[in-house]
Amino acid sequence: MKNKWDKILLELSYRVSTGIPDLTNEQHLMKLWDILKEEKWPIDVRVELLKNLGEAVGKVYVQKGPGPEGAKMQVGPKGGRFYMGDKKTGKPAEEPKKKKEKSTKSNKLNQSVEKLLSGETTSRKKYLDYMTDDDKKLMKEFDNDMSEFLKNPTEESAKQMVEKYGLEKSTAKSPKLYIRNISFEARKVLGDSGNTATKAMIDAIEEVTGESLKTENKSKGPKQKVVNSTKNNLGEPSDAANDEGVAKIFDSFPYNTDEFKSSFKKVFGPKDKDGKLLKPSNKNIKEYLNQSINENDSLDNTIKTLEELEQSDNVSPELRNAVQKYKDTLQNVLENSKLPSAEASKAIDNAYAEMAESMYAISPSIADGMLKNMAEMAFYNSELAKGDEVYLPSAGSFPGADKLINKPDGAGGEKIAGISIKYGKKQKLGAVGFPTEIKQLALYQEDRFYRDNMSSRPGESGFATGVSDELIDSDEQLDRVYDESGLNDVIKDKKVLNETLREYKEFMINMQNEYDYKGKTPPADVKKMIRDKEKELMKKVESSLDMDSLTEMVGKDNVSQLLKTPGALISGGLFFSTLKANKGIQNLTQYSQHIENGKLVQKEYPFSSDPKAWKYTHRSIEDRAGGLIASMNPDRIKETHKEEH
Repeated sequence: MKNKWDKILLELSYRVSTGIPDLTNEQHLMKLWDILKEEKWPIDVRVELLKNLGEAVGKVYVQKGPGPEGAKMQVGPKGGRFYMGDKKTGKPAEEPKKKKEKSTKSNKLNQSVEKLLSGETTSRKKYLDYMTDDDKKLMKEFDNDMSEFLKNPTEESAKQMVEKYGLEKSTAKSPKLYIRNISFEARKVLGDSGNTATKAMIDAIEEVTGESLKTENKSKGPKQKVVNSTKNNLGEPSDAANDEGVAKIFDSFPYNTDEFKSSFKKVFGPKDKDGKLLKPSNKNIKEYLNQSINENDSLDNTIKTLEELEQSDNVSPELRNAVQKYKDTLQNVLENSKLPSAEASKAIDNAYAEMAESMYAISPSIADGMLKNMAEMAFYNSELAKGDEVYLPSAGSFPGADKLINKPDGAGGEKIAGISIKYGKKQKLGAVGFPTEIKQLALYQEDRFYRDNMSSRPGESGFATGVSDELIDSDEQLDRVYDESGLNDVIKDKKVLNETLREYKEFMINMQNEYDYKGKTPPADVKKMIRDKEKELMKKVESSLDMDSLTEMVGKDNVSQLLKTPGALISGGLFFSTLKANKGIQNLTQYSQHIENGKLVQKEYPFSSDPKAWKYTHRSIEDRAGGLIASMNPDRIKETHKEEH
């Protein structure tokens, strides 16, 4: 018995804050009670012990009154309640049961489900505009069926609902519940994100059926099918390697540098009888437009795909009608308009704007996917119609630009400039310009310092951090970057920053060598080690910087991206110095495309050298790496200034 008691006192010493049990301390007595209970001491023995201890030390609170099973009094340390057994019968007291508190969690869940099925949630109201009268009728039936099912869940009723409403779930951790048998755009009517109510519905269905609900396959879903159908098919491109006319397009900077691979030096366009590119495009407008409209089968493929989705996924036929009307207008411009002319160009712009606006009103999610490819061709057709000499590069990864345009440059000379566009609505802090790797943007700078020191993927040989290892090892080159970029005004301790950059470089090289993933995505366990090390090093990096100055320099929203890794910060610095040294990006023009009052507005945005005018993201060891990604919007400067002040 002594050993057991010693064990109990030892355990008590662990549980009390002082480490020394004090049997005059009410809290210590309560902890002792818990230990005795864990050791399975009978309740009447525990009560008696605590009573005796309390009486011995004069600290017991005795309250007269009825106890369970007719016990005559309650005994225990003040603040606790222990019951003695019935002295007359000798029956030991039972452990007092705590009163069950009403489950606020279950009440909230019930309220959440009721609200969702009442149609009063924001998401329900949001999707009403995309629902037909039949959809609304079906949703009322769903509300009733689901409400009854949750009261009495059975396998039969669950399977009937899955079939009747086409129920599916998303693959997210908090899954959304989709209703597939209503209009496609309204399928998320139960919520744009997973919530407690939809989770309760999914759990109830899966529990009684013993099967998981079917999940949405985005790669094979309606939206992706439409996106795939809009990909342009302009035939075999013409190659600079065997076509002098194409070679001429690429004979100026930056297209004549070693960084522009031979695979980039190909363009789409109609050919002459000898199989050579018809040049210039603005002297062969009808042939170029005919290829774009008729030989390119993307519009026909899109119309066909939308027609199929009307049957399989309740996609609105109005989408198909909008695309068909757009194609008919293009055909009419080709056959009946004066070319080139401002009127023909405007007719194409307006037809595209009308189609885009109609599609967004009918199905924003599908329209968003379609227009990524269609916007580029709309701009191309419009430029051709007004008489610009424009060409489409065939390489999907062509650095920086969507198309090339030949335009005057000084006294009688000409230059080929890259043009990129961003479709959609006006954005404030978002990107109007195209998001692209800073390595690709650096290719447009004549000074090799910028082109040679950037990498498209951190971890490539010689670029462990995303910039060249040589730059990281050189105080002189780092000083140049700090000076040109403006980071000198941000850095408090250059020595600490340089040492940390080099420690990161060496760590990354060692990891690549040890785990052999150079130029590839590292395994998950290696990723974790890298992330842990980056967090450790970023504390040193941040200690070397004036955070207020960095925020002022790049904008509040960019700070987190530039402080993801030491490599992100130095990549940013190199990019800032590139912008400032060259006053933006040379030989590259960007346009935005959006709809205003049913009209297409295309606006040219000059590239700013202000780091705050750009939006950054950083991907280093992810599957889709690319280092620092940048996109430019000059409105960011005034908007971020407004936010921060």
